[in-house]
Amino acid sequence: MNAIIVGCSHRKAGCGEYAALDLYEGGCVPQLRGRVHAHPSLRERIFVLSARYGLVGADDRIASYDQQMTLSRARELARCVGRALTSRVLVAPHPRELLVLVEPAYLVALAELLRADIRPRLHWFPDPAGDWPAACEVIDNWGWPQ
Repeated sequence: MNAIIVGCSHRKAGCGEYAALDLYEGGCVPQLRGRVHAHPSLRERIFVLSARYGLVGADDRIASYDQQMTLSRARELARCVGRALTSRVLVAPHPRELLVLVEPAYLVALAELLRADIRPRLHWFPDPAGDWPAACEVIDNWGWPQ
């Protein structure tokens, strides 16, 4: 099992409550959503790092918001994101590889990845939109459908 963590974006679908992966319209989220739309089971392996809510599953319902991921906010989120990593992402069956599509500030919130007992191979792309083609190569190597 492999997993993906994608960062939130300022552009959102609108006001109201959405599944996390359906809320965001920026970065590479629309492309990722399009890639897995016909494969609902793959959404279970996708997590969104939200500046408001921390690390949430693709289908977790969250309300639209306006908050930017700053270094200060990433530090505030680090503890709850660490717990979510341990309880939701790094659980059995443990991911062999983890694709991380987040800008650099988000890494502060993901610091627990470096201390975790389970250490999947990490693929980090700091420009989620610009690096999407390279991220697709990783996903293709996993055998995820297009």
